[in-house]
Amino acid sequence: GDWLKGVAPEGEGPHDAQVAALIRSSRAQVPPLDAVLFDLDGTLVGPAAPAGVAALLEAVAARYKLALVSDGGGARQRAKLEAAGLAGLFEVVVISQELGAQKPSPRAFAAALERLGVGAARALYVGDDPVRDMAGARQAGLRTCWVARGRGYPERLPAPDHQISDVLGLREVLRC
Repeated sequence: GDWLKGVAPEGEGPHDAQVAALIRSSRAQVPPLDAVLFDLDGTLVGPAAPAGVAALLEAVAARYKLALVSDGGGARQRAKLEAAGLAGLFEVVVISQELGAQKPSPRAFAAALERLGVGAARALYVGDDPVRDMAGARQAGLRTCWVARGRGYPERLPAPDHQISDVLGLREVLRC
């Protein structure tokens, strides 16, 4: 009826307007980000990684501090970064073998945050493993963005803050 015109734009029901208002208010309550941390294998490099990762990272680096938190051996992980043309894009690189703490240990994430000079509440971690990446980052206090690549998220784990089909979907999450 006519009462609806004062509640919602034409074509939207009151429920849609309420949902839109909740989304706007929840965005306003989220602390701004200062840093974005990434997983390497499966997220930025490997057979499932899409073309355009370097351009994405350059766009993200224009607005945020970037760090890499990766499990594995230092020489091998750094060689992958070099081969993909991504090595110079990260302010901080934390590799578990060098640190002596593998994901999901909060130490791996905390080391990157400390080196960046950023608090966990102001950082987002982007990765593809529900346990090592998402649960580990959440335990360390970071917000999380899961790269799904067509997989379902395990119901037994707390849901990530964001879910994207591939890492390029981060442009929409960060609006960059």
